[in-house]
Amino acid sequence: MNPRALRYSEKCMESMKIQLNFVSWIRWLIQKLILIIVQLSRFINRRKIVSNPGKILLVKTHAIGDVLLTTPSIVALRHLFPEAQIYALVGNWSRPVLEYNPHLTGLISFDDSILFHYKILAIFKLIRRIKKEKFDWAFIFQPSTMVHLLIMFSGIPYRIGFDNQGSGKTLNKAVAWDIRDHTYIAEKFLELIQVVGSRETRVKLEFFLSPQDIEFSKNFYREHKRVLEQSGAIIGLCPGGGVNPRDRVMAKLWPIDRYVSLLEHLSKQTEACFIVFGLAEDQIYLKRLIRNCQPFADRIIDACMKTTLHQLGALFMKCDLIITNDSAPLHVAVALGVPTVSIFGPTNHRVLLPAHTRHQAIQSTLNCSPCYHNSPFPGCIHVRCMEDISVQTVVERTLSHLRKTS
Repeated sequence: MNPRALRYSEKCMESMKIQLNFVSWIRWLIQKLILIIVQLSRFINRRKIVSNPGKILLVKTHAIGDVLLTTPSIVALRHLFPEAQIYALVGNWSRPVLEYNPHLTGLISFDDSILFHYKILAIFKLIRRIKKEKFDWAFIFQPSTMVHLLIMFSGIPYRIGFDNQGSGKTLNKAVAWDIRDHTYIAEKFLELIQVVGSRETRVKLEFFLSPQDIEFSKNFYREHKRVLEQSGAIIGLCPGGGVNPRDRVMAKLWPIDRYVSLLEHLSKQTEACFIVFGLAEDQIYLKRLIRNCQPFADRIIDACMKTTLHQLGALFMKCDLIITNDSAPLHVAVALGVPTVSIFGPTNHRVLLPAHTRHQAIQSTLNCSPCYHNSPFPGCIHVRCMEDISVQTVVERTLSHLRKTS
């Protein structure tokens, strides 16, 4: 890295540290206020706690993958309380994950930014909205003090959730949360249901498609029939990601030139064709990939910005393998049982993937990896963890996985 770029990176890191220190101070102040609020909580929630809830709220905000990881808990809760009305509170960003879930009675969604930008008026409107529903119990799948307070002020008398270093003081029942725990998160989430009597241990993610989504995939296949039918395998490629309402973590992205080299090697060693998926946020990144793959462009189908999340899932069902960074499409593929090869640098594959041979993770071997533990990204002036993963490693793992799953 040249001196000018290094100085710029150092300035960015310094600015990020100042922002993180300010956020830490705000959180410290909130923790102190909670001690007072806890004492006053008996005046806030006057409804009696019932042992057999008729109406339950599940709470998980922002990231799509995180919400998808709650689906085994939704199944367990439905089995435990088959007659109860079960709702989910989610952000607008992740709402599509649960839209067709048959185990839920309904969804309550909101603008994710109201929590991250402390939009007090909007938060109070959301509290009133939840309060009108008169929920008996709430299961809160994040150790966030802000979210715990929101649910307490919504008048829900019995609240079960995670506690991270004292964040669960307003909960009736708390399960310890350690950001460095290596337990698969879907399994960890299930503990919230287990502490109230569930014996469920299955952690199969669920993602439901509509008939319209299936029809979309059929039409897509017909449109690209010539390329798809002549290929030996269909490989879905998801080189983007790293974006959710809380963070934009570009450090999770394997360099685009590596993806270009990967496609070049695979096009020479296999008869596969490739469908490239991506969101609007990935457009510039993926245009570079498509532009640099001209020698074998006839084997690449550009599906960037051409699908909804459910349509993407329907197309995944047509693929033999998905190659992806740690991103929402990875969890969609896992839920649908589509084989994956995934690339991990700052995040930990052991907490984000089930232990299954269908899903092969390539984790950076650098000592600093992983550093991003389901909390605000600490920042990084380099992305050596992703650069540490070679093209040859991904090629070999992909070829091996194709042979096993064919």
